[in-house]
Amino acid sequence: MQFSQIVGLEETKTHLRMLADEGRMPHALMLSGSEGVGALGLAVALAQYMACSNRHDGDSCGVCPSCRRMAKLQHPDLNFCMPVVKVTPTKDEDPEAYLRDRWIEALQTNPYLTPSRWYTELGATGKQGLISAEMAEAIIEKLWYKPVELPMKFMVVWQPERMHPVAANRLLKVVEEPPEQTVFLFVSHHPELVLPTILSRVQQVIVPPVLEDDMVKALQHEGADSAKAQEIARVARGNYAQALELLREGDNQEMLALLMDLLRSGYSNNYEGIFTWVSLVLALGREREKELLAYLARMVREIYMLNLNLPELCYLIGPAREFAAKVAPYVNGRNIGWLLDAYQEAYQHVAGNGNENIIFTDLGLRHCQLLGKGVV
Repeated sequence: MQFSQIVGLEETKTHLRMLADEGRMPHALMLSGSEGVGALGLAVALAQYMACSNRHDGDSCGVCPSCRRMAKLQHPDLNFCMPVVKVTPTKDEDPEAYLRDRWIEALQTNPYLTPSRWYTELGATGKQGLISAEMAEAIIEKLWYKPVELPMKFMVVWQPERMHPVAANRLLKVVEEPPEQTVFLFVSHHPELVLPTILSRVQQVIVPPVLEDDMVKALQHEGADSAKAQEIARVARGNYAQALELLREGDNQEMLALLMDLLRSGYSNNYEGIFTWVSLVLALGREREKELLAYLARMVREIYMLNLNLPELCYLIGPAREFAAKVAPYVNGRNIGWLLDAYQEAYQHVAGNGNENIIFTDLGLRHCQLLGKGVV
């Protein structure tokens, strides 16, 4: 994977190249960025850049033996650690090999891989992944081997915030004083959730959202016309993974339908509708439930902008904007704060493996209280 394959982020790329070119690369670097901005792909591109024997024009050459093997994610000196769930491979397949093959396929297909997409690849949409203590031991064991082909070896750790506390504590010493010729590349979407003792031992680089102009150019390269690319880039707000979904599928119809059902049932005090909505949400699985809660929070903010008569600040398109215009009078200054707090609280409970039925039933009933009585 090359830097050129990651959309935008030129200042971040320049900073990373400088660290590598000037020999100032820390032994433990953390790229912190929201889902969809390309932090994971950037980490792999950095490893390939450092491994390349013929760098030029600010990027790896892409053709030397190291680059070719890095591009396939099969270089012996490139190691990965990511949250996993319990999987059931075929009878004759080694579980570790099964996970490795799924990972390589998922990341090669989509450099903007998100947690929910990864768990879908594993066939476990209803679960949250974890980096276990056993996986931490495996990391430590791998790092004590000398590099096979390169002057250094890389350990890319995706989502250290999903690391079990026992695993994090076991890694503390090796992160602080790793074996020679070792580079840790952590990639976090929620650095505030990373164990503080791990966070204090890494040099953090913030990966910002993708600039709108860069996203427009990339979307046009994907086949969108100028007007469509600008509209999607405005709505995606720096999340290129979301921009690609909007380009290929339109607005998320499943999430939009759930939003519409929730607001309509809440506003009309339709308790039967609320219970039906809860049953639909429970079928999503925990990671998709978290995505739904983030989606609800984003949508009510956009709806509130229309309530304030600020349409230029409403980043919605198509059916989502049409529905937002209809419900805007009912998402107002009296309930917007309560709604956002409710989504945040529900998100924390879902992430903490709380009882989903109770969480979403409570959330639905709160909408009956907060939105009042009427018909939407």
